[in-house]
Amino acid sequence: MANIHVYNNNPTLNGTDGTQVSENDNTNPITSVTAIEQGKQSEFIKLAIRTDTGHTDTQVTVSFTGTNASRWFLSTDGVNLGSTLNFANITATNTIFYAVYKADSSESAGTDTSVKLNISCVLA
Repeated sequence: MANIHVYNNNPTLNGTDGTQVSENDNTNPITSVTAIEQGKQSEFIKLAIRTDTGHTDTQVTVSFTGTNASRWFLSTDGVNLGSTLNFANITATNTIFYAVYKADSSESAGTDTSVKLNISCVLA
């Protein structure tokens, strides 16, 4: 069982709030509603990452994987976008980051469950 998790539902910096994003079952996925138009970008989705109480994970990398992963971007400040985020340490309080989706005109409207958030780290 993982000791590091992602939270949505407007988590606060250094808090322990938010709703845990589903792991493997899509009961509470990270979602984006975006118009299907080349280059159209979703609103920034505020997320948090934290460990279970008593754990500190190091060398944490967050990225997306899957068929349409190249349409998702990550940011620590809501301005600068990249495909990967790196954190030196994650503890039991929220570290905030953002996800954003950029539409591609070649896609059609619908639900895409092919993309997953991938987290790798060194367990401490």
